[in-house]
Amino acid sequence: MRRRIWLLAAAFTALWLVQVAQLWRWQVREAPVLARRAAAQRMRALQLAPRGLVLDRLGRPLTDPQPRWDVAVFPALAGSPDEVARALARATGEPAPVWAGRLRAHAGAGPYWAGAELTAGPARAVAAAEIPGVAAVPRPVRYGPGALARHVIGYVNQAGGQLGLEAAFDAELRGDAGPHVAAFVDGSGRPLEGLGVRAVDVPAGKPPLSIRLTLDGRAQAAVERILDGWSPPGPGAPLRAAVVVLDPRSGDILAMASRPQFDPLRPPVGPGAPGAAWAPLVNRAVAPYPPGSVFKPVVAAAALETGAVAPGEPFECSGSYTIGGQTFTDPRPGGHGRITLAGALAQSCNITFIRIGYERLGTDRMLATARRFGFGAPVGIGLREEAGGFLPAPRYGGEVAQLAFGQGLLVTPLQVARAYAALVRDGLLPPVGLVDAVLGPDGTPLRRGPRAPAVPALAPEVARQIARDLEGVTDPNGTGTGRNAWVPGWGSAGKTGSAEVVTPDGLVVHSWFAGWTPLRDPRLVIAVLIEEGGAGGQGAARLSREVARALLDAGGPRPARGRAP
Repeated sequence: MRRRIWLLAAAFTALWLVQVAQLWRWQVREAPVLARRAAAQRMRALQLAPRGLVLDRLGRPLTDPQPRWDVAVFPALAGSPDEVARALARATGEPAPVWAGRLRAHAGAGPYWAGAELTAGPARAVAAAEIPGVAAVPRPVRYGPGALARHVIGYVNQAGGQLGLEAAFDAELRGDAGPHVAAFVDGSGRPLEGLGVRAVDVPAGKPPLSIRLTLDGRAQAAVERILDGWSPPGPGAPLRAAVVVLDPRSGDILAMASRPQFDPLRPPVGPGAPGAAWAPLVNRAVAPYPPGSVFKPVVAAAALETGAVAPGEPFECSGSYTIGGQTFTDPRPGGHGRITLAGALAQSCNITFIRIGYERLGTDRMLATARRFGFGAPVGIGLREEAGGFLPAPRYGGEVAQLAFGQGLLVTPLQVARAYAALVRDGLLPPVGLVDAVLGPDGTPLRRGPRAPAVPALAPEVARQIARDLEGVTDPNGTGTGRNAWVPGWGSAGKTGSAEVVTPDGLVVHSWFAGWTPLRDPRLVIAVLIEEGGAGGQGAARLSREVARALLDAGGPRPARGRAP
């Protein structure tokens, strides 16, 4: 009897535990899903804010969302499209055929947005008209005319994020919880009389999350104003350029801009789109280009660190150098004569760098130093479009010589900015980041964005030596190629670059400048690329100077919330 009692108690206990487990599953683990299903059964709803915001480092929206109202239409409660169109035309003053076209673009019995983009006055008129099954609801346009960093943020369509951070963080930005406009129905799907259309909050599901970037909105706007006012290098084509502004202390990307510009509401998708021939959707700040002479400090660093060259050692530049029947000429007719490494950097002497790279270093040591500077791999800031560039493996003499003065490899402006920040940081590549944090609905950081780790690239004393040598490039009283990059009142240092590229239309020269400012206690590292811009000491150097002046004279970017430089 006792054994039977224990068995019976055990059976009841097991059943009770099963019931408890089932209740826990329904009320805890699956509660959001079940609540969502219940809400879907009793109402037909449209979400008011399906995506989170993209904010700058101080929490300011970068997409310039515009206050607009849209018309929500619930066909089950409304009359025919023609009747609704006539009623909306009376309320707003827009022609009925325009409204009819908007309404007929949507098929099916489910609710939809008419895509009207009303201002406050017509929206109030629609509300006052009390049209059955129709409501005018605040629904801001995501991208306004002042939207910044468009190549960084990208754009979104009905399928989700298609470019930039909109694509890379699509899962975080979109959500299905939060405020909706809804009509209530019974178990058969028929509308419940008397309830009409109203705003409701749907707590179940995933809320849209926002992302906070390291970009400074004011700095970004200043850089883009300068680019928009900059004349293209030649007629018949828009400006094709990129600017990256980096804080060398924290590694934060403060501004990243690319041109040509595009409209995120009407992106030029497809070869027949206006301006598509100029690749306006390409983010040139993370696209690969030959660096030309902005790569020479890397070669100089390899030479000093390995002891292949002494800091004050003289070289002879006759203006030409022949390897295996291939003759290289220096941009300066007749050459530079007797010149040191510092002078070769200041005057961008190709022949000296051929002597250093080909005669002293060789391929392996140049490439090893380039990899330590971050070239050949993506920086890793969370953008799918970011290229890793290309490091060759030259073995023939002419190829090794070209590598020594920055030809034959591909780098991105972002990689160049990070490499030059390492010279400011005594040889340490800073931990570069673009997305500071993913934010919850209340603005609380849920997790940090990807950030490239800080790694040593160069011995501190060598980095300091190269940094001192690059001061001679921009010295306004010297003979360096980068004097146009000197920032009055602040100073600067850096390197120009003129990269030759063979295109179907012939040989073109891309213009580069990379450097930092102020000269003492640098706060900004700036990398500039202008496609077909010619000599780097002209277009890119001048553009860098204007960017630096705009940012420094305005007080410079402000620290991010909760982040110390």
